[in-house]
Amino acid sequence: MELSTQQIEQLRSELLKIKADLEKKQQQHGRAGNQQASGIDNHPADRASDYEEEVMQQTFQLADQQRLEEVQASLKQIEDGSYGICIDTGKPIPFERLAATPYAKRTIEAQREFDERAQALTNEQAHKETMRSLADAETAAQRNSNTTARVREEHDAF
Repeated sequence: MELSTQQIEQLRSELLKIKADLEKKQQQHGRAGNQQASGIDNHPADRASDYEEEVMQQTFQLADQQRLEEVQASLKQIEDGSYGICIDTGKPIPFERLAATPYAKRTIEAQREFDERAQALTNEQAHKETMRSLADAETAAQRNSNTTARVREEHDAF
């Protein structure tokens, strides 16, 4: 079912509100990032805590930036008439889904399939990394054992 003009306007209003909130957060992040740390040399544990906090803030900022880009894309889709259409299936995204997540790009079913494929790729990549590290460890162990054997041979020669 296609979205009515009233529904689209309601969703546009919500997207604009989300956009304004995200842009405000970005400005606040920018101001906080420009503040200089005090010249006092902190304890290593304090620096580690500061680093952890900085990494968390960067992660939040990245998530906010990605969400802002999704919101901007949705607003552009409203303008060009393609808003509310699933990018995977071409089916209309139900109003209820868009009301909950106005920047949704997929129907719930398509999003579920997308997430499952992404998880499978993540699992496959993790498996490859594990196998690579095991192979590297085995190679290192072999080198160590060959090296150890040569050292013993040389030691026995004296």
